[in-house]
Amino acid sequence: MFEFKWHVPGPTPSEVCLRIHRRSGWLARKVLTCDGQTIFRRGWFAGVEARFAAPGGGSILDLRMVRVPGSADWRLALSADGQELPETTGTAPPHIVPPPKSLALPVGLTYLLMAIMVVMLPQTTTILNALYLRAGTCKTVLTVADSPAVEFVPVAPAEPPTADQLRITTPALPPATLGEPYDFTLGVTGGRPPYTWKVLGKRGLPAGFALDADGGRIHGTPQKAGQFPLTLRVIDDTYAASRDITRWIIPFVATTVCLLGFLAMRRWSVYGYGLLIVSQAAGAFALALPVSLAALGLQVILWLLGAAHLGKMR
Repeated sequence: MFEFKWHVPGPTPSEVCLRIHRRSGWLARKVLTCDGQTIFRRGWFAGVEARFAAPGGGSILDLRMVRVPGSADWRLALSADGQELPETTGTAPPHIVPPPKSLALPVGLTYLLMAIMVVMLPQTTTILNALYLRAGTCKTVLTVADSPAVEFVPVAPAEPPTADQLRITTPALPPATLGEPYDFTLGVTGGRPPYTWKVLGKRGLPAGFALDADGGRIHGTPQKAGQFPLTLRVIDDTYAASRDITRWIIPFVATTVCLLGFLAMRRWSVYGYGLLIVSQAAGAFALALPVSLAALGLQVILWLLGAAHLGKMR
């Protein structure tokens, strides 16, 4: 705990005391008293600045932070009527080790990219999954008519798929008739079987319809007429390498916490980050944790960057 004291002269001399309840750094609980009377109690992230009157109607006291010339450290300064008072106990302020630019810039860029990923979460999911899987997606409309519809003419894909490209070959669905059984199998080409089908979005299929995930068969008896927009997706066997964004959640949280330690130049962040990476790798290879191998690789690069500055940390 840091304890700073000042003697305030005057007709009724008083003593001001600020206690920082931590062994290092300014992020801690703070208590300011004057002659035993509490001026404020503040939490970890609150500042220490305060302006108050000394007991007995004395001087106006002003407590603030002042930058130490030629250093990244800050010190406390208490002024009485504009005149700075000496600190009686001579307590040295917490020493701050600023991160070098070679560490601060990559860490800042990493936080910026993670913030962009959070803001653009739906698009980010697609981007991250594209590293590991092939997926075909198409938007179509399922029409349910009150009476038998006109003859359905299949629509070919706008562009012919390549030999290895996973693609849905039936972008248009034949119309259905209200109250009559409906059965249609979606087509797919490319990729590596087996395939898995899914309807994206919250609406799903209209009432009375069902989709076989394994075979891509839409069947059932429609219960309501209308036009129902659908987004269909098919994925192949390579999807097992990375199912979705959940495989990035654990690395994301571990990186967010430990990079804060990098910026504070704390050794625990390097040791803790390394332990977390090893634990994630062990869980991933044992199929016990949903962790992306690409995320592990990126974490190793960041850890090596922090380990290179370990000697400068405290």
